[in-house]
Amino acid sequence: SLDADGEYLALIGPEGQVLSAWEDYPAQAEDESHGESSEQRPVMVIDTKSSCRWFVPFGSREDLLWTAPEFDDSQWFSGRSGVGYDVGLDYHEWILTDLFFDMDGFATTAQIRFPFEVTEPEELLGILLHIRFDDGFVAFLNGERVAEEAAPATLRRNSRATFGRDPSDGVQELMFDLSDQLGLLVAGTNVLAIQGLDESSTSGDFLIHPRLELIVPVTDPGFGIMAEPTPGAQNRESYAGRVRDVIFAQAPRFIDEPLDLAMTTDTPGAEIFFTFNGSPPTREEGFLYDGPISVDETLAVRARAF
Repeated sequence: SLDADGEYLALIGPEGQVLSAWEDYPAQAEDESHGESSEQRPVMVIDTKSSCRWFVPFGSREDLLWTAPEFDDSQWFSGRSGVGYDVGLDYHEWILTDLFFDMDGFATTAQIRFPFEVTEPEELLGILLHIRFDDGFVAFLNGERVAEEAAPATLRRNSRATFGRDPSDGVQELMFDLSDQLGLLVAGTNVLAIQGLDESSTSGDFLIHPRLELIVPVTDPGFGIMAEPTPGAQNRESYAGRVRDVIFAQAPRFIDEPLDLAMTTDTPGAEIFFTFNGSPPTREEGFLYDGPISVDETLAVRARAF
């Protein structure tokens, strides 16, 4: 077995030839892999909690004007992904924008627009749409129909899914490769528009939860810690090492007097994000630390360096 502190490691072919070797394979940590990064990496431009605009239409006419990037959605409601409702408990963890009062018993469709930015579309290698849904959907990229499931050929304001979807399937994320649609992207703001479809207005649930991933080239692939283990598949992005833990200047875990809370990390160039409610800090769901924080009340402070 490989020494946890690292040692020589080689991959030997059937003829005894060395296919790949590391003189000093690095120390190992649980649930972590090392290797050479791919020549491409994913960039998530639409993810959980991404902002969106939504509207529940009425009537029966065909209407696709809202899918165009130049459409004015300023009068629509704002929200965050995912979008839907559930009178049960199957989709609660995926829904941030609840449409229960707008759809249950009234409507079978919702129109949702997700804006995202692209800087150099000519450099992109691919587009992947990952989506959880119930019961069906049609996705448009800058106004062009690019992916669908359980959808009628002609899309109307009151369209419904052509068949139902069990919640055990609805929580499973499906992937649609849209790489042949790269020519639709432009430099600047782009729009992924999705018309979600329910089989019935009385079904009791509805879900649209997309993630959009752009594949970009890696100019200097290198060996390091894999950002995401991908057994049996192509390696993704790797990093040279781990970011060190955040150090709180005040050692005690519990303090009963006001203080200026200072944080540091031994990793050069790392940024520290923190939360006051005990939730795990991320770049999206945290405050960027830029100096000591004045604390004069009870708080559960958590911090992480990136």
